[in-house]
Order: sequence, then C-alpha cells, then structure tokens
Amino acid sequence: MLQPYFLETAKGRLFVQSFVPDRPNGQVVIFVPPFAEEMNKSRRMMALLGHSLASKGVQMVILDLFGTGDSEGDFECADWATWLDNLQQLTDQLKEQKVQRIHLIGLRMGCLLIHDFMQRHSSGIGKVVFWKPVLSGKQMINQFLRLRIASSMMDGDKETAQSLRDELLKQGVIEVAGYGLSKALVLALDEKTMSAGEFSSTIEWYWFDVLASENQPVPLAATKVLQSLKDRGVAVYQQTIIGENFWANQEIAEVSELVSATSDVFV
Repeated sequence: MLQPYFLETAKGRLFVQSFVPDRPNGQVVIFVPPFAEEMNKSRRMMALLGHSLASKGVQMVILDLFGTGDSEGDFECADWATWLDNLQQLTDQLKEQKVQRIHLIGLRMGCLLIHDFMQRHSSGIGKVVFWKPVLSGKQMINQFLRLRIASSMMDGDKETAQSLRDELLKQGVIEVAGYGLSKALVLALDEKTMSAGEFSSTIEWYWFDVLASENQPVPLAATKVLQSLKDRGVAVYQQTIIGENFWANQEIAEVSELVSATSDVFV
C-alpha cells in the first residue's frame, strides 16, 4: 500500500513515498535516489523494489531530497550539507516510530551520499545496499556538464567543462539540462569520493554493479575499492547484474534481476 507524506524540515517539506506492507516485520529501508534527471528515469525501478519488499513485510520509503522531485525548494538552492541533514531527519523520524531495523539503499549519487552519511551516523543502521555507486563526485559533475556541452555544440558554441566551471565560480549558478547547478553543491561534490578506508566493518554491505553485457568488465575504479575492502577484512557482498542503464536510458527501463537480488537481501 502506498502512503505518501511530507516530512517537515527547517528548509521546507520533503516528499516521502512509503511502500507499507500488509504485515510489517519491523524493518524499514530508506532509498536515496540518484542525481538530477537520473532520479526521474529511475522512478519505475524504485517503485518495483518498493512493492517487492512490501510483499516480504519490509517497508521502503523513497526520500526526495530538498530541491528535488516533489520536495519543496529549488534545485539550485540544494547543497550537500542539506541533503545529509535530510537523510538524518528521516532516519530520526523512523527511530522515533520505534522501527526495529533501518537499512539504506542508494542509487548512483545516492550511494555517495550514504557513504558520507555513514561516517557520522552509522549507529542503528543494519544493511547498506549500493546500486551502481558513483565513486567520484567530481567525475559525476563533469559527466553532467557534458549534457550542456553537447547542447552548446549543436548551437555552434564551444563550451568545455573548464569554461563552465569558470562560469559557475563567477555566477554562482549555471543551468545544465534544465537544472540550476549551484557553486556550493559542485564544490562539495568535487571533494566526495568513495574511500574504502571509510567503510565500517560492523555494517552489512551489498554492492550491485549493472553492466550492459557479460563481456563488459566491472569498472577499474570499483574493482580497486572492492579489493581494498577485501584487504581490510570488510565483508562486502558484490554481484554483477546484466541489464540496461535504466537511470540513463532514453526510455524507461527495468532490470528485474536487480530488484529480485536486492529484495533477497532482506529475507
């Protein structure tokens, strides 16, 4: 059963979509979505997972971060610290409701936010699941800027990632693919990386990579992080799923194996 609601915060109301099971078993999963348009492309997959978990008695809540989705605020007013606070406020609310166990699932940038969040607030978190995690905030922003670069080329302009970054530093905000990208958010993301040394050994970690074909290797950066975790003795269950990059597809896509494999984590 779907039970959407708004979480009141100092900066504005946050939209939360809750998938409530008929027979709750006391577990709640917070799903942290990806960046910008990737969030809209992923709505279908998030909903499929929510229904799958609810059928097993696990409640899932999707958090629209401040300035995104159906939450209040403009995207250009969003910043990393606010998003961390959003996750903390939702976690606190669930703890006040006497939830037995709270788990986290992130997609793409959502993984990076969870990774940062866990450095400060790992207490009370059971399992953490990553879907195709972003390992470098700076690299992600540069990829996002390419959307505007590609568009400007069609108009005969010659923008580059560096020229756009220079413009951003001067103006404070630039528009990329219909999103107001702020200097504060970019500077914060530039500093965020997925460091193996910051994974807690007391948490159950699950890492799902989505690849287009069996011949495509897991990205080298991800392999290095996973090997570093193994060397440190941190138990991380890693699985490669073959399927479409649903968060970036032109058409809405589904990867059913990813949904079922993730749902099985919470049996």
